[in-house]
Amino acid sequence: MRSLISVLAFSASFLVVPAANAASLLFNFDSADSSIAVTENSRLCLPFSGCALSASLLTPFNSLTIEEGNSQTFDFARFDVSSGIGGDSDARVQTVLAFTSPSIASAGTGGTAFYLRAGSIRRPGVLAGTLNWDNPVQQFTTLDGSKFTFKFNNVGGFAAGGSARSSLTVTVDSVAVVPEPATWAMMIGGFGMAGAVLRRRRSVTA
Repeated sequence: MRSLISVLAFSASFLVVPAANAASLLFNFDSADSSIAVTENSRLCLPFSGCALSASLLTPFNSLTIEEGNSQTFDFARFDVSSGIGGDSDARVQTVLAFTSPSIASAGTGGTAFYLRAGSIRRPGVLAGTLNWDNPVQQFTTLDGSKFTFKFNNVGGFAAGGSARSSLTVTVDSVAVVPEPATWAMMIGGFGMAGAVLRRRRSVTA
């Protein structure tokens, strides 16, 4: 009886052993399928002035390894306003960020931008601008049950020279614990030993 209890306790101990990498998630971005675009709806500039808003992704993005309960923030897009006098009060921005891992649908949102420019690259002059995302906070669940959140951070101003950057905050909310293959093998072996002990006890009793 003591032998059987010892074997069962040994097998059950592996049920609480987490995988070595179960406390973090790895994020790899797909630059080829990621995009950002600007549509200016009411741009008004003086003749021979550009004052146009453009956007570009800061690719390639670095891979991120984030532990459960932690966050990382990085700049993912740059906005530039060409020299001139004028602006736009209703420019639309649409962005999509794709991934190779985790295997999820891409994250994306639109946003509305306002900016005002008066000057050249050498003399920026008065420059102001904002960008507010429509759907800034998005949560995702992976196939194994892990959860993480993306937050597209609004832009509160443009720097001298006519540029600004938008950042993304990635938070790992929870990570599903999946035993490693070696853990499964030892656990199955332990239950096999328990079965052998039971068979031996029956044969001795008979």
